[in-house]
Amino acid sequence: MLFLALICLFASVQAGAQTVQAIEVQDSSFFMGSSFYRVFYIDDYVVYQSRIQYSSSKMIARIDPATKETVYEDSLISTEWKNRYFVFHRDSSFGYQYGPDKLYITPRLAVNDIRKTVAGSNTFEALKAQKPDSVVRNYDSSETTEVYLSPAKPDTPAVRVVFHYSTKLNRLKYSLNPILDSGKKMKLWKIEFFIAAFHYKKSETTYPASYFGMEMHELPSVIPQDIRFYLNWYKDVVQWSDKGL
Repeated sequence: MLFLALICLFASVQAGAQTVQAIEVQDSSFFMGSSFYRVFYIDDYVVYQSRIQYSSSKMIARIDPATKETVYEDSLISTEWKNRYFVFHRDSSFGYQYGPDKLYITPRLAVNDIRKTVAGSNTFEALKAQKPDSVVRNYDSSETTEVYLSPAKPDTPAVRVVFHYSTKLNRLKYSLNPILDSGKKMKLWKIEFFIAAFHYKKSETTYPASYFGMEMHELPSVIPQDIRFYLNWYKDVVQWSDKGL
């Protein structure tokens, strides 16, 4: 009887277990600073967590000394980053966006539109037609680094682009560029742009050297409390919608 009870307990735990994969993508830029977004794959559902900057302000009245009239000006009080969430079923073309306040929800939105809003878009696959200036592989070819050089021109600075690939990350569901991943049979996990200092003669402006980087890595396979909250909210909405309510 004890053995049978243990089997039943193990079966119930397995039935309630969830398959979780969590990815974080970090962006860093000389001009824009650092930011990130996260993607959670939880069973048949996907949750995007991104940040949005919110500012609060108030109207201040003052007397214009020239006209003696009352002028109302918008004065910034504070600015802060808040989290925003988008949840959808992996087979659905639409999902729901939540936050940054728990009581706020938008109408159904297209998954492709939100992906572009959160992650942006790129055309890195255009480099497939170019031969890299250098390629470095590790001892077992599980990691590859490709470097592309673009020399300076009269109206553009010199640029060095570095792509990092790894077969060890092929199991990750998220992709920075599916076309490159498929062509290389490796996961593109880090991209770096090094832009040299540049003097633009037309405007006599000198621009300092700058850097832009994008890197993804896997997070622990756990579901944070806020992610679980919005996922359950989404499931409730879908259930009620399916019932026609």
